[in-house]
Amino acid sequence: MKTLIKTHIWWVGFAFVLTSCAHLPGREGHDTNAAETEPHNELSGNSTARAIPNMSDSPNTSNALPQRLSLQESIRIALANNRQLALSQERKNESRGYLVEAQSASYPHLKLSGSYTRVDEAAQFAMGAQTIAFGKVDNYKAELGLTQAIYAGGRIADGVDLAKLGIHYSEQDCDSWNELVTFLVSKTYYDLLLAQDTTETTRRSLEVAKAHLADVSKIHKQGMTADYDLLRAKVQVTNIGTAYLQSMNQVHLARTSFISILGLPLDNDGATLTLTDRLVYAPALTTNEEAVLTIAFQKRPELDQARTGERMKKKSLELARDEKLPTLPLFGNLGQSNPPEDILGGNGWDDYWNAGVIATWSVFDGGLIKGRITREESSLRQAEIGLHDMEEKVRLEVRQALINLKDAEELVKSQEENVTQAEEGLRLAQVGYEQGLRTQLEVLDSQMTLDSARKNMSSALYAHIMANIMLKKAMGVLRQE
Repeated sequence: MKTLIKTHIWWVGFAFVLTSCAHLPGREGHDTNAAETEPHNELSGNSTARAIPNMSDSPNTSNALPQRLSLQESIRIALANNRQLALSQERKNESRGYLVEAQSASYPHLKLSGSYTRVDEAAQFAMGAQTIAFGKVDNYKAELGLTQAIYAGGRIADGVDLAKLGIHYSEQDCDSWNELVTFLVSKTYYDLLLAQDTTETTRRSLEVAKAHLADVSKIHKQGMTADYDLLRAKVQVTNIGTAYLQSMNQVHLARTSFISILGLPLDNDGATLTLTDRLVYAPALTTNEEAVLTIAFQKRPELDQARTGERMKKKSLELARDEKLPTLPLFGNLGQSNPPEDILGGNGWDDYWNAGVIATWSVFDGGLIKGRITREESSLRQAEIGLHDMEEKVRLEVRQALINLKDAEELVKSQEENVTQAEEGLRLAQVGYEQGLRTQLEVLDSQMTLDSARKNMSSALYAHIMANIMLKKAMGVLRQE
C-alpha cells in the first residue's frame, strides 16, 4: 500500500511540474489567449488580416467556377460552401459534447490530489519543562478520491434525455438550412436562366427591329414611305435597345446573386458560365391538399424542430422539479500524509482512508426551485404556442403554394396556345410574302410578335417551376432531391 501511495505522490509532483510549465510565457497559456481573441476579431472585423474573408481558407470551398453547371451540381457546391450550414454542423457536434457531459454524471469520478503546506510554527504543547509537538512545519499529503452518484432524484436520467433531444434538435436545424440553401440555389439558378432567355429573345427582337429600320430607310430614300414610318421604326429600335440593355443588366445581377449563393468569390464574373438545365414544364408531385399536408406534417424540418423543442421544454421542466428531491452520492478517499493525521506527534508517512454517503435535501431555498419551475412551465407553454403557430404557418404555405401552382399551370397552357398562334401567324406572313400578298414589314412584325410570345412563355414556365419548388419546400421534400 505504501508503495502505491508513493507512486501516486510521484505522479502528483509530475503533474504540478507540467502545470507550472504550461503557464510559462510562450506556451499553452499564450496560445489560448490568441485562440480566444481570434474569433472576436473575425466577428467584429477588427482584425486587419481577416478584414476581407478569403474563401480559399474554407476546406470545403473551391474558388474555381465550373464552365457548365446543372442545378444538382450547383446545390452540391452551395451545400459544401455554405457557412451557416457549417455552423449548424458544429452545433450538432456541440450537442454531442453535451450528451457526453450529461452521461458522465452516472459514472464514478476519480480525482488524484496532492498538497504541500508549510506553517510558520508547528503546534506545541508544554507540560512543565517538557514540550510535545503536535505537528511539523512541513506538511505533505496525497489523496485519491472517488465519488459515485447513488440517487440523484432523476436529474441524471433527465439530463441525458435532454442532451439526446438537443442532438435531434441540431440535426433538424441542419435539415432546415439544407432546405433553405437548396431553395435559394434553385431560385437563383432559374432567375439566371430566365434572365438569359429574356435577353436572347430581346436580342432577336432588336435584330428584327434593326432590319426593319434598314428596309424603311431604303424605302424612305426612294420617297415611297412617309417620315412618320421612318420615325416610328427608329423609336422602335431605341425602345428595344433600351430593353436589351436592361435585360443584360438583369443577367449580370442574376449571375452575381447565383455565384454568391454558391459561396464562391464574387471575382468570378461567370461570363462564360453555361447552365445545362432549361425552363421546362414538369408536373407537380401531387396537387391534393390533404395529401400535401400529410407529407408536410411528416417532412417539414421546422415542424420537427418545433416538436423537439417542445419535448426539450418538457424535459427541462422535469429537471426543475427534480431539484425538489434529495441527492445521495457515495464517496471514498485513500491517501497518505506526512506527518500522520491520526497519530499525535507522529513522524513519516502514514496511510489513511475514509468512505461514506452524503444525503442532501433542500429544505428552504427562498423560492429558488419554485421560481425555476414557474419559468420552465412558461417556456413550455411558449413552445406549445410556437408549435401550433408553426402548424398553421405550414397549412398557409401549402394552401398558397397550391394556389400559385394552379395559376401557373393555367398561365403555361395559355402561353403555349399563344406561342402556337404566333408561330402560325409568322408562317402565314412568310407564305403571303412569298406569294406577294404580304409586305416584309408584316413578316417582321409577325417575328417580333412571336419573340414576345416566347418571352411570355419563358416567364410562365419560370412561374410554374418556382411554384413547384415552393410546393416542395412547403412539403419539406426539397432537400431530398
